[in-house]
Amino acid sequence: MNQDMANQAVEIVVETSRCRQIVSILSSESVLAVDCEGIALGVEGPMTLLQICTYSGDVYLFDVQENRELFSEGHLKIVLESDEILKVIHACSYDSAALYHQFGVTLQNVFDTQVADTVLEEHNERLLVSSLDLQELCQKYSSSKKVSDYKEQLKI
Repeated sequence: MNQDMANQAVEIVVETSRCRQIVSILSSESVLAVDCEGIALGVEGPMTLLQICTYSGDVYLFDVQENRELFSEGHLKIVLESDEILKVIHACSYDSAALYHQFGVTLQNVFDTQVADTVLEEHNERLLVSSLDLQELCQKYSSSKKVSDYKEQLKI
C-alpha cells in the first residue's frame, strides 16, 4: 500500500453531533472534493452517501440514508452552499439535482471536472466531445496511478 494512502483518515459519519464537529473543520478549507452516491441518483433516485475529501486527504463518508438530518442539523448544507469553499465535483448534474430536490441544498462555488474537460476540448475546436468518466479523465490528464488502484486501498 502507498504510504501516503495509509496515512489518510477515512471516517464514516452518522451522528449529527460528530457531523457538526467535522463541518467546523471543513469550513476552514478552501477546496473540497465532493461526490454523492445513491440508487439511480438524481431528482428521485435516493442519495445514500455523501463523500467529502480535504486537500490533505482526509475522507469523510456521511451516511445520509441513515441520518437525513446531517444536512440541516449537522450543518452539511452550510459547507455545500458556501461561496468561500470551492467544491470540486465530477459530472455534478445528478449530484446537484439530488442535493436540491431531496435536501434543499443549492451547491455554490463548484468546479465540475467533466465540464472543464468539455470546455478545453471545445477550445481546441473539437465540437463533438464525449463525456469522460472520472477514471478516463484522470488517465487523460495524469500519469499517476489509476483512480481504481487507490479506491482498493481506501476500502474500510
